[in-house]
Amino acid sequence: MLSLVGRRAVCHLNRRVPSIASNIQSTASLSSVPTHWKQERVLSVITVGSMAAAVIVGPGVEQTTFALDMIMGFAIPLHTHWGFEQVVTDYVHGDLLEGLVAIGLLALFFTVTWQLFKLNMFGDGITKVCSDLWNIKPVAEPVEESLD
Repeated sequence: MLSLVGRRAVCHLNRRVPSIASNIQSTASLSSVPTHWKQERVLSVITVGSMAAAVIVGPGVEQTTFALDMIMGFAIPLHTHWGFEQVVTDYVHGDLLEGLVAIGLLALFFTVTWQLFKLNMFGDGITKVCSDLWNIKPVAEPVEESLD
């Protein structure tokens, strides 16, 4: 009886070993996940820090503002791209559709990054444009005078 229980235990363990081994292999292939999470957190800190510094410094200091604009011009699109990649991973199913959406996201990322680069190099820069948008005053309506 004991040998029968022992054999069942061994057979049961033998059946479980491949599943454990496959879990270990899949975990080993996902070893870059902690690195990716660290990169996302560092990028989030850089994004928030550069935005806060741009608000504090304002558009007046050219060299500092230019550096912050360039950082934000890359960090904001990358942060957004990684976020949308996670949405695609979670909600878009099918290899073809997922591939097409991934290509579209990459095209959008490069387009936005290029346009922000052009804004920073040849335009007023992200900080100045946001400051101007923030300071837009509503146009006062003309007062009609009655002739009574």
